[in-house]
Amino acid sequence: MRIVIVGAGIGGITAALALKRLGFDQVTLIEQAPAIRAVGAGIQLSANCVRLLRRLGLGDALTRVSVRPSAHIFRDWKTGEVLLHTALGPKAEAAFGDSYFHAHRADLLAALLEKLDASSVRLGCRLVGFSEEADRVRLKVEPGGTIKADVLIGADGIHSTVRQALFGADRPRFAGNVAWRALVPAERVAHLGLDKVAEVWMGPNRSLVRYYVSAGRLLNWIGITRAKEGEIESWSAKGIVADALDLWGDWHPIVRGMIEATPSDGLFRMGLYDRDPLHAWTGGRVAILGDAAHPMLPFHAQGAAQSIEDAWVLAGSLAENPADPPAALAAFAARRIERANWVQAYSREMEEFVHQADPARIEYRNARLRERLKKYEGEFPPGQVKLYSFDADSVFPAPPQAVA
Repeated sequence: MRIVIVGAGIGGITAALALKRLGFDQVTLIEQAPAIRAVGAGIQLSANCVRLLRRLGLGDALTRVSVRPSAHIFRDWKTGEVLLHTALGPKAEAAFGDSYFHAHRADLLAALLEKLDASSVRLGCRLVGFSEEADRVRLKVEPGGTIKADVLIGADGIHSTVRQALFGADRPRFAGNVAWRALVPAERVAHLGLDKVAEVWMGPNRSLVRYYVSAGRLLNWIGITRAKEGEIESWSAKGIVADALDLWGDWHPIVRGMIEATPSDGLFRMGLYDRDPLHAWTGGRVAILGDAAHPMLPFHAQGAAQSIEDAWVLAGSLAENPADPPAALAAFAARRIERANWVQAYSREMEEFVHQADPARIEYRNARLRERLKKYEGEFPPGQVKLYSFDADSVFPAPPQAVA
């Protein structure tokens, strides 16, 4: 079976590796960029995706390039009060069966690519269109003319060409937020005494998340603030440190210290977008996954994790029924849509929860968090359990076997 995947991001590369693991040896990734490079800096990898990456042989690489945080903490923007503390590290590993990592997106992509045969990737190749025939899909690409495939997978992001061809053109939804992000060398923030944890600082209409990546060499921070108008959706658009200080300058000294330590050329900003849920991901021999199917806001740090889950279930579904690709793809979508759409909605809910503006609502939210801090001391809230304990193999009646 010849399978073509459009888009060499985390979801696309993971899909290629998962397919090859199950015996599909004719898998081609096409990527319109001339080189594979990562943007967006930090990424959080919870147990639900780490267990799958480990099965693909990436366990040692993740341990080498990542940070294993000890806790997930919510703090008040002004006082620094800990409103909620959830253990990660060994306790989360015992509860969920695998680790929680903080990584640089480029380090994860490099680890994935190291496992992939370079001959499987065609760079500088853009999908222009496709047509489905009785027993194949005919892709029109530039340059190169035509590629014939038994299956086409769109892992081509929020502006997916494959999605548009299947379901029509629609515009991503501006979420009413602008994100500022930076990578700061660890030595520039050493005076702040920052532990290796994931911290969410919550204030009126804005928040800031911070954690270490790249084996602790870099601090990644992302500040999100509400905005009335959309902004460019590009992590390469520059931000100005003084402007960030105008937004977060009256916050706790630790927050100000992280922003002040940011190199002048190291701050970027972008608008945050998602899409409304789809209730179908396939059409015949064509399917979409990852951000092409369910772009989501970053408030539960599940975008990459859900793409990895998609890739795993896609491969297993095709291995389960290789003689009937349309039926296999339909089974893949049926197994994934409910969970992915739930995570998408859960991420929207979290944005509302974090970015309160009314003082009474903020106090009510903080009181609820304080109650949860006592209630779940040493344990995990139900939402985290549902996110992190999930094993993508559980959707199959029996573990998928390699195709002959």
